[in-house]
Amino acid sequence: TWIDDKANPTKAYSDVTNDIQIGYADLTVFRGKKETANVHYQTRGPTTLQHLFAKGHLYDNSRATAPIRTNEMRDGMLGLSPPANSRAYVKNLVASGSTLTEHTPAADIQTVLTALGTDAKVGIFFTPYGVSRQAQVTFKGFNQQKIVGAPKYAAAYQKNTGYWQMKQTMKYGAAKTTLNGANQCTTMIDTGYALIDLPRTAYADYKARTGGVEKNGHLVLTQAQFNALESMFFEVDGQEFEITKDAQLWPRKHNVTEGFAATD
Repeated sequence: TWIDDKANPTKAYSDVTNDIQIGYADLTVFRGKKETANVHYQTRGPTTLQHLFAKGHLYDNSRATAPIRTNEMRDGMLGLSPPANSRAYVKNLVASGSTLTEHTPAADIQTVLTALGTDAKVGIFFTPYGVSRQAQVTFKGFNQQKIVGAPKYAAAYQKNTGYWQMKQTMKYGAAKTTLNGANQCTTMIDTGYALIDLPRTAYADYKARTGGVEKNGHLVLTQAQFNALESMFFEVDGQEFEITKDAQLWPRKHNVTEGFAATD
């Protein structure tokens, strides 16, 4: 999880000596300078943790020499992943002339959850699309004021991948029919990813049931198909969560922006 630093939002690219690189699933990379510092949290009592910070820029890919936006620099804090995970994707960079070579660091970076020990609880709250800087991360617990009703807990685990995961079954319609290939799926928990991935077979089943047609990489429904759309249900640890038909659609006000008719 990266937290933007407000102190130097337009710091020059030339101010950064690259010695760390972090790759993401979309092939973009964060490249910059690593530092460590004590971070003080005030959530249910004071806690001081040492974390790795990184100052740098986002690049289109690992071979790019110029960042995507030269006038925008990010400072952030890394650390909600499980222990023994950081070496898999955080690489040290060693410069030889104009060439940067990746090297696996000798030790993992301490994560927030590792440092919190027996009180390793984190609350993450997202905001609707278009709402700026209102998301919240709390440590050692969660903000009950942001939750309607009692919380429901589900077991998360980490196998050899180093990612937090859970098992869920995906169902469709009032009959709660399990989608093809979607029984007890392994689902990765990622704070930076707000989409729900379906297995290929489950997506094909969902597409057939909704009648949607793919356009420009999106599944598009007509008004009649939307009227007939039913809720999806996600079962996690024996608990069921409903996603209504409105929640399954991209906000309609963005249809034109995405290149579709306002009525789609």
